[in-house]
Amino acid sequence: MTPIAIVGRAGLFPNSPTLAHFWENIVDQRDMTSDATTERWRLNPDSVVSSTSGLKNTVRTLRGGYIHEEPSFDASSLNLTQIEVSTLDTIHRWVLQTAQGALSDGASIDSSRTGLILGNLSFPTDSMSALAEEMWFSGLPKGTQKVHPSHRFMSGRPALLAKKALGLGGPAWALDCACASGLIAIQQGCEALMSGRLNAVLAGAVNRADDLFIHMGFTALQALSQTGRSQPFSAEADGLVPAEGAGFVLLKRLEDAMRDGDPIFGVVRGAGVSNDGRGKGLLVPSSNGQVRAMKMAYRRASLDPNTVQLVECHATGTVLGDGTEVRSMREVFDGEPWIASLKANMGHGITAAGIAGVIKSIESFRHDVIPAHRPVDTLNESLQKTPFKLIQNNAEWKKGAAKRVGVSAFGFGGNNAHLVIDEWTESTFVPAEHTILSGSEQKVDIAIVAVEAAVGRCEDLGQVRRALELGDWHALQAPVQQVVLDGAWVKFPPKDLEQALPQQNLLLRMAQSCSKQTTWDPQKTGVWVGMGTDVQVCRYGARWRVEQWGHQFGFSVSNELKDTMIPKLESAGVLGCMPNIPANRLNSQLDCQGASGTISAEENSGLMALEQAMAALKRGEVDTAIVAAVDCANNPVHVACKSIVTERSVIGL
Repeated sequence: MTPIAIVGRAGLFPNSPTLAHFWENIVDQRDMTSDATTERWRLNPDSVVSSTSGLKNTVRTLRGGYIHEEPSFDASSLNLTQIEVSTLDTIHRWVLQTAQGALSDGASIDSSRTGLILGNLSFPTDSMSALAEEMWFSGLPKGTQKVHPSHRFMSGRPALLAKKALGLGGPAWALDCACASGLIAIQQGCEALMSGRLNAVLAGAVNRADDLFIHMGFTALQALSQTGRSQPFSAEADGLVPAEGAGFVLLKRLEDAMRDGDPIFGVVRGAGVSNDGRGKGLLVPSSNGQVRAMKMAYRRASLDPNTVQLVECHATGTVLGDGTEVRSMREVFDGEPWIASLKANMGHGITAAGIAGVIKSIESFRHDVIPAHRPVDTLNESLQKTPFKLIQNNAEWKKGAAKRVGVSAFGFGGNNAHLVIDEWTESTFVPAEHTILSGSEQKVDIAIVAVEAAVGRCEDLGQVRRALELGDWHALQAPVQQVVLDGAWVKFPPKDLEQALPQQNLLLRMAQSCSKQTTWDPQKTGVWVGMGTDVQVCRYGARWRVEQWGHQFGFSVSNELKDTMIPKLESAGVLGCMPNIPANRLNSQLDCQGASGTISAEENSGLMALEQAMAALKRGEVDTAIVAAVDCANNPVHVACKSIVTERSVIGL
């Protein structure tokens, strides 16, 4: 792997309006979490709190890593229309501010050769939920909606809007690889630079999903801390505490950064990604997948893992997850590196967790301090049996050794990523000959060996072809009525599939057909799926809020009425709408263990998924790529929004 320089960085994290505040919170071992507010959840949080464990559709704690005060934001220098500026919501503001901040950190770039990759948790945002609720319940006449219709596009739009606003000429897309998203965005950025497709990349991540759903979802998964305390590596850990935030790093090839005199905050030496494949379950971490990602990173960096002084661990604060990670590390590291996890301070930033860990690491280089993990009284039993040292007091970096950090992120559903990052010094790095790989990439021919499609009432490619030949647009534009799966082939319980969004089940049916057309090596197969957030997920938020709306209008809301909106949220329901699972359900079903994820670029989502798969094939990362795109957009909310946009003559992105 060619060394890639980090030449800019910016972030917004809980109780940390600037990176200076962020660093102070870390070295002072502060708790950066706080309680949810009525404004944040759009209902009285106490109405969904219960002291009874296991009670459905309630939470035990309001604690989370929140950014309560919106940072100041100047849109005057951005290439946006007045309508776009006036309708910016929080997720767009955070992405724009941090991307602009990383660009303004002292490096020089050619905007025409700069791209943007954003890890984005594609659960509904506050704005998307509010928009859907207005369409379903308000009865407002057309043209008087409070939320702009464009906010039904919140998966890829933040990345696309940032590309436009910043005047970038390269491609932009969002990805969702769950908790590994931030690191995989950096990995994809590094690959784009090494191939010569781009000269600079903004790589980052954001989590600003509707936090009511996040708390309810992790409760249904039995993963939320019951005490509201984020305690990675502690024997008393009882679950994770969700957090939000956004951050970007600006990447350039090291020799280019040195030539241009850019500030260099760190150097990415190696990147490894993998998927668990068919493990014990989509929610059960796999040591095998984690080990493969870590070993790949050091192999590509041509470095001994034991030269790492610090590992910024994934470590969410669950005994099972932390213990699995420790066992994985024992297969990779023979030495005695310090370990720590930022989640002890701010909670679990989900998609933004990895980028926060990277920024923490490169800030430690600048300050020449390895910051302490927040105090732990009794260590996780798995950790007690290892030579790893949980650093509980701030320390200086070891003299005479390279400042080298390993950063891990292991996501729900099986996405794994690990980066190796070094401090940059002129004496350490000497410009090496670098051959851009684009020439060799052109010589690689990609074969399409299986294909299937379902559109509207057409259930397979043959029916789609006949409808096109006959001009039967009604058949192509009709809503999908049902998805029939082969229970003997599908490896998931029927109840799980009943609670899954149609997009997941459609992909399974397409995958079964393709699996009959060819064969592949699962260990060398990746999965890329173009998709966006399904508006149906917003029904859960509406179910939880409708009772409060009823009180405001003087009537009670029965459970039967709530059930007609959507059933109570259970574990299968969370998995059924989790935005990285459309890819990871295929990984699990087909035991694919290569890099994978969902890609969102709105109408270009499928094409971007295809581009990422082809790039991975050309560089030999995988031998086979499964590429898909799915959308169930023939939905009353989308139809109503389209009508409003058309009447207002507003062009949506």
